[in-house]
Parts: sequence; structure tokens; C-alpha cells
Amino acid sequence: MITLFFRLMPFIIAVSVSAFATWMIQDWRYNAKIDSIERINSDTMAEISRAAAHQLQAQLEIHQEQTHKITQLDQQHYEELKHVQETSAHLAADLAATHQRLSVRVRSCATSHVPAAANASRVDDGTQRAELYPEDAAALATITGDADRCAVKLTGLQAYVCSITPDSAGCGMTGSRTQPQ
Repeated sequence: MITLFFRLMPFIIAVSVSAFATWMIQDWRYNAKIDSIERINSDTMAEISRAAAHQLQAQLEIHQEQTHKITQLDQQHYEELKHVQETSAHLAADLAATHQRLSVRVRSCATSHVPAAANASRVDDGTQRAELYPEDAAALATITGDADRCAVKLTGLQAYVCSITPDSAGCGMTGSRTQPQ
């Protein structure tokens, strides 16, 4: 039995050495494939990162451009609103202080304190006018000033919406509002 063992020993060693050599060669091949796959994966991930960074930069530039546009619109409409408020306040103060007068056209004006002869001869076009009390004229100027402020605010809001979403309804050319049909 020992002689059989010694006879098979070279065969067992040869099989063991060839199995070990095959295992080592396979290990080297698989490691090379894994390294190649990791390199490809690394290159792909780097390319994806570069593309994402480029897209993020483009989105950031678009955002900054929109922010700049909105800031300009805000400044423009703020100046318009400030001008309307100042004009309205100045007009109301002038009317209240009787520096200016406000009159309205009337169809008929009964004058009980004026003699008939004074009413008969006229140089103007024949329209009769009535002058408002200074407080009422100032209140009317304040009301129209409020309407002007609301119009400026509405225009500003419409321009803001059109600058953010130019394809929304009513945003025709370059942020101007169009009337619906």
C-alpha cells in the first residue's frame, strides 16, 4: 500500500500543481476583468458627474438670468408705483389746500342766488360746470390715485408672471399682456 502511495505521489503532485496553477491563472484573469470593469465604472461615473455639473451650471445661469430680470422688473414697477403715489398725494394735497380746483360738468345747474340776466349771457360753449368742495375733490383724487396704484401693481404682477412662465395665458410678446378673445 505504501508502494502504491509512492507510485501515485508524482501523479498527485502533478494534479495538485496543475490545479493550483489553474486557480492562480483564473484569479489573475478575474482580477484583470474586475479591474477593467471598475475602471469603466469609474470613467462612466466621472462622465455622469461632469454632465450633471454642466447641467447644474446651466440651470444656475438660467436662474440667475431670471432673478436679474425679475429684479429689473421690480425696480421699474417700484419706481412707477412711487411716482403714481407721489403724484396722487401731491394732487390731493393741492386740492385740499385749494391750490387747484376741481370742477365737473353738469346738465343743469339751478342758481337761486344769481339773477337771470347773469345766467343768460355766456361766452363759453354752453356747458355748465360745478366746482367741488376742496375736501371732496381731495377724496376723489385719492380714490383715483388708489386706482392708479392698483393698475401699476397689476401690471407689475403680470410682468412678473410672464417673466417666469412666458408661455402662460395672456403672455403674448415679451411679457406684455394681451386681452383674451
